[in-house]
Amino acid sequence: MKLLKKNREENFVEIEVENTDDLWHLKEIIQQGDSVRMKTQRTKLDGREKKTCTLKLEVEKMEYQEDRLRVTGEISKGAEDIELGYHTFNIETGKRFKLYKEFTDEEWNSLIEAEQKEPYTVLFCLVQKGEADFYLVEESGIKDLSKMDHNIPGKLYDDQDSGADFYQEARKYIERTAEKVDKIVLAGPGFAKDRLENMLSDSLSGKIMMQDTSVAGK
Repeated sequence: MKLLKKNREENFVEIEVENTDDLWHLKEIIQQGDSVRMKTQRTKLDGREKKTCTLKLEVEKMEYQEDRLRVTGEISKGAEDIELGYHTFNIETGKRFKLYKEFTDEEWNSLIEAEQKEPYTVLFCLVQKGEADFYLVEESGIKDLSKMDHNIPGKLYDDQDSGADFYQEARKYIERTAEKVDKIVLAGPGFAKDRLENMLSDSLSGKIMMQDTSVAGK
């Protein structure tokens, strides 16, 4: 998160959203009664087309989604040739907006801390013989990615005893996901995780952390 301009005395901050974790922080800061100003599209008075303009609205409702914040409220300031009434801003990665509110100390400090934080994305592979669960972990939460099961009905491997096909499938999944994450954690009971690690490309060694656990699964 970038704080492009900020003035605590004037209850104002201009924000640029850099990643989805920023949205997770902002959902706790933007509240009903605050004002948000940003560039958007709005239908013109003639009703024939939309135009790009900058509007300011008073927040009445906010919906947090994984990839955006939907902020809805009544327009308090807009262009002369657009319809007034209610509007929804979609605040997403890459968007800039201005927030006007009476910040509490906690809210203001949260903004400053969010600006200083480095985002992270970690792939967790929790594996035991014949089973692997994949999760993406970010500050905003845990996302289920995929599940592999050696004994899924209707899914046959040519090597039911050694499980080589299972490990190859897990290896391929990790390697094609690796470039999108900062770190990879291989965890689980037994030696399945060690076998999987030995199959991975040497180029991933700097990203991998091993961890013994008593069970697999979320």
